[in-house]
This record gives sequence, C-alpha cells and structure tokens, in this order.
Amino acid sequence: MYPIGGQGVQGCAPIPGAQAGAGGGASSTPLPPRPTGEWIKTWGALAGAVDGTAGGASVNQLTEDAARQKAVENCERQGGGRCKVDFVYQNQCVSAVNSELVSTGTKYASAGSVESATRLAVQACTAAGGKECRSIYSACAVPFFREY
Repeated sequence: MYPIGGQGVQGCAPIPGAQAGAGGGASSTPLPPRPTGEWIKTWGALAGAVDGTAGGASVNQLTEDAARQKAVENCERQGGGRCKVDFVYQNQCVSAVNSELVSTGTKYASAGSVESATRLAVQACTAAGGKECRSIYSACAVPFFREY
C-alpha cells in the first residue's frame, strides 16, 4: 500500500502488481466462480403387505407421491399382494426394525444418519416389548445439487 491524497484528504491504495501479504487484503488471484443452482430434496418411503410380511422401499425420489408409489410397487413385486405405505421420510436416513415378537410389529425411525435412525427404531421396538430388536432395512434419501 502507498499513501494517496493531499490537502487534508488522505488514504491508502494498493501498489500495482503487488501480492497481498500476511496482513490480508485483496489477492490478485481471482476466486473460482461459485456454482449457481439449487439443492433438490429427495424422498423415501417404506411399504408393507396388508396381509403378509413382504415389504418394499423407495429412496431418492423427487416427490413424496413418487416415493409412496415406488415403495408400493416394490412391495407388490416382492409378493406382498396388496401393500400400503407405512412410513415416509425426506432428506434423512431411515431404519426399519423388527423383533422376535410379531406383536411388536415393525418400528420405523428417521434421523440424520443410519446409526441414529436405527438407535431410535430399536428404542421404539424395545418399548413395545421386543427383546431381540434388529434392523431389517436402512437407507438415506440424499439431496443433490442441480446446477443452472
């Protein structure tokens, strides 16, 4: 920097061609351009057979309706007959947990990680009376960046 001004007006200006030092200031190296676009949230769903044990899932769908439809289709393809959506989640991870007791049913939870979702679902299973609660399915609906 060098002093500029006079007659009561003073300031500093950068020395042409000089690199910014440890004291901060502007760098002559331009920053890379920032990407422009938007984060797209995704959906997932879990479906189960109305009269049976088959199930189906969907993940990374663009809409809730698409996630629901895909989960039901996958359940029916697995031999579930008539299936219904049991759980829907967005931009998170999910875990489905069963126990040795049919009466506890399947417990679902979503969270920021598979580990957290599984922990929550196991807690719900245990609270329902299950003693050997274990995860039977887990996945994450992951957002993606769409550039303009």
